[in-house]
Amino acid sequence: MSLGVLLDYAYWRTDGAPLRDLGVVGVIRYLSDDPANPKNAQVPEIKALHGHRIGVVPIYEQRSTDALGGAPRGTAAGKAAVRMLRAEGWPPGTVCAVAVDTDVTTATMEKSVAFVEAFEAVLAGQAYDTGVYGEADLIDALFARGIASHLYIQTEAWSGGRLSEPTSGRSSATGSTRASSAARQRRTRTGPRAGGRCPCGSLTHPRPTPSSPRR
Repeated sequence: MSLGVLLDYAYWRTDGAPLRDLGVVGVIRYLSDDPANPKNAQVPEIKALHGHRIGVVPIYEQRSTDALGGAPRGTAAGKAAVRMLRAEGWPPGTVCAVAVDTDVTTATMEKSVAFVEAFEAVLAGQAYDTGVYGEADLIDALFARGIASHLYIQTEAWSGGRLSEPTSGRSSATGSTRASSAARQRRTRTGPRAGGRCPCGSLTHPRPTPSSPRR
């Protein structure tokens, strides 16, 4: 299976120059509805990354517990994400993932699924595509229902050492992507599709699709 590196970082900043030599094909960058949030990606940063042919995956995350609010919170989060995407110039067709950065249990699964489904409905109405960042059980549940199927990013945290179906190569995914967060050393795997258009002014920028890491 062909592997590449998808780097997940929150507060660190880079123009991308050193990343390609490390096997990095793309980065995860964050959006939120708080303009003062230091995790938020900025357009100049994204343009600089693209200048070094590093793809960017936008992820909306406000609070790690948002998914517990179910569909109502998912709708609100979707509207906030659309505002951010438009304000920063992300064109229609961009794949924006929503983070469910918590341990999803049997008791919270249905609310979490409803949260992502509602988020996706809002983005679809504005011509944006949806992915999800979360643990294996949640990804399997969403995959089985065809929700957020444009991009699955699995975090190692709360996944119990196993891979979800769409990130394991057992699905229609063409490959998986491995990442290690510079800040948190958090590994992720993705499938079946990564990337999206970005505010660099190009509709054909490099997507963070799987590739062989440089050694």
